[in-house]
Amino acid sequence: LGDGDRVAIISPNSFELVVLLLAINRIRASFVPISFRESDERKEFLLSLAQPKLLLSDSYGTDLSSTSIEIPSLETILEQDEALLSSKFPKEEKEAAIIFTSGSTGDPKGVVHSIEAFLQSAKASAMRYELSETDSWLVSLPLFHAGGLGIIYRAFSTGASLYFPESLAADYLGTLIAEERRITFLSLIPTLFYEVLTKLNGELPSHIRCILLGGASLPTDLARKIMGDKLPVRMGYALSEMCSTVAATKASEVLSSSGEVSAGHALDHARIEITPLENSAEDSTVGEISVSGDSLFLGYITKDGFSKAPSSFATGDLGYFESD
Repeated sequence: LGDGDRVAIISPNSFELVVLLLAINRIRASFVPISFRESDERKEFLLSLAQPKLLLSDSYGTDLSSTSIEIPSLETILEQDEALLSSKFPKEEKEAAIIFTSGSTGDPKGVVHSIEAFLQSAKASAMRYELSETDSWLVSLPLFHAGGLGIIYRAFSTGASLYFPESLAADYLGTLIAEERRITFLSLIPTLFYEVLTKLNGELPSHIRCILLGGASLPTDLARKIMGDKLPVRMGYALSEMCSTVAATKASEVLSSSGEVSAGHALDHARIEITPLENSAEDSTVGEISVSGDSLFLGYITKDGFSKAPSSFATGDLGYFESD
């Protein structure tokens, strides 16, 4: 393996997977994480788009016998090739990862990112959240997703530690968060946060410094509780095309001055613009969100090949700016 080679990986979260992803970056190759939950047919399609030189899989019920790609196990790679960790970390604006979109509105697309994009996003996020080497972030998001990878690179850039849970069930997480004082940061979708908070009788342990919510809308009633109880919760707006978080609120300030759930302010590495909708009322402030900045993706890989990213990416999401 070497410069420019692609390595596809099908695996659940693990410490070994984190080591492998960073090692692939170090040898200037590109990693392609694929959800182990995907159907075999979908996995074959994603592999056909990425055209990796190597596929690492821990099986998990996957039958990829029809592929011609070499498929050693994660354990084999980590045991036999310690040199993966020996070279310097690259900083070029070249492909370092491909993250696939869900394909909910069509065929999946591979979002191509550089290592520098991940690091710029991580540094901006860590600064906003005041993440430090004394913190430990619960790895509660999958590493085939930009949100999960964002956790890894934030820890890498600050020296924070990572904590891998055995389960993401609300009962287990509630008990874990209450008893494991090393955990100070975690990322959750709002529904799971509500279930965990209920398990904890509406109170968070004092060692929890930040819970980052995203991936779905936050119910107003829950937002009011966060504000009223001054819970250390931040709401974020994230995109695969920007290596995860683009904007985030201050701790507990998840409602704007108008009483609406807020996505907060743009992080230092990102720029957000609102483009008015066609045929909208002249006084309407709602428009399409466009983003740009240091963590913008390099382009898409689709069945039609590679297409370069624009300098400003129109997300298709709607939003508006508050006065504050």
